[in-house]
Amino acid sequence: MADPLRDNLLFGTGRPLEDAVHDVLVAAGATVTRLDDVYGTKSADLLAEYGGRRVLVEVKSANNRPPHTLPDKLLKHLSTWPGLTGTEPVDGGVLVVNHQIKLPPAQRDAEVYTDRAFADALTVPVIGSDRLFDWWRHEDWDAVRHAVFGDTGDTGLAQPPELAVPDADPEAPRRPGLLSCLRR
Repeated sequence: MADPLRDNLLFGTGRPLEDAVHDVLVAAGATVTRLDDVYGTKSADLLAEYGGRRVLVEVKSANNRPPHTLPDKLLKHLSTWPGLTGTEPVDGGVLVVNHQIKLPPAQRDAEVYTDRAFADALTVPVIGSDRLFDWWRHEDWDAVRHAVFGDTGDTGLAQPPELAVPDADPEAPRRPGLLSCLRR
């Protein structure tokens, strides 16, 4: 399970990349709907719901540095969304980009957009799929949820029990979680 998810988040494009993003969001506790199956290309790729928040998730890839037009695709879907039959309002959207996929992950830019002026002017969050992978492999579900949904009022109760034990010795080795076992 880990190898296909890893490969699709770090090197995937199209539906395999979208499927990997879907799987990470589900692992983080979100309910996720594949919108292309319902509305075609008139909507974003995914509708993710968690903690009473609903966001459109646009998933894209770029061989090199991503073009500055990618956020426009999400903005277009956000403006089209209210006109689609049977839709409920959303709280915004997020763009997930697998960028510089021809480079090894360690050689890629840490941020999707390195042009500070452009990145600072963005009105939607942009997340690199490599970040999602790092959060997934560390089982950092709070980071995933915060990046995608913003502040959901989550108190961290979704953490595995071994992290929430009071007076636990922080130096003691933790029991590996289910995903840790699957990655071996």
